[in-house]
Amino acid sequence: MQFKYQDLGEGIIKLLKQRKQNGENIMVIRATEVKRLLDVQKICGPCRNGRYAVICQAMKYASDRIPAKQIDGNYESSNYTLEYQLNLF
Repeated sequence: MQFKYQDLGEGIIKLLKQRKQNGENIMVIRATEVKRLLDVQKICGPCRNGRYAVICQAMKYASDRIPAKQIDGNYESSNYTLEYQLNLF
């Protein structure tokens, strides 16, 4: 059984792999973009605050598989931003 952040993290990893196949070496993504690109409500259920805590946890989960560094924002906020190094995986 996986946690919801792991399911969301796998969606982020899938998105990053697609971007790598398109020839991108670096992808900068923030929590608000993850919410827009992936169907977070379908994976995690509806919530008034936007599920940014779970989204940030999923982004961190994805960074364990694909090297990333935090470049902006606070953890568990809508402006949490990571830069993934797609050429290193």
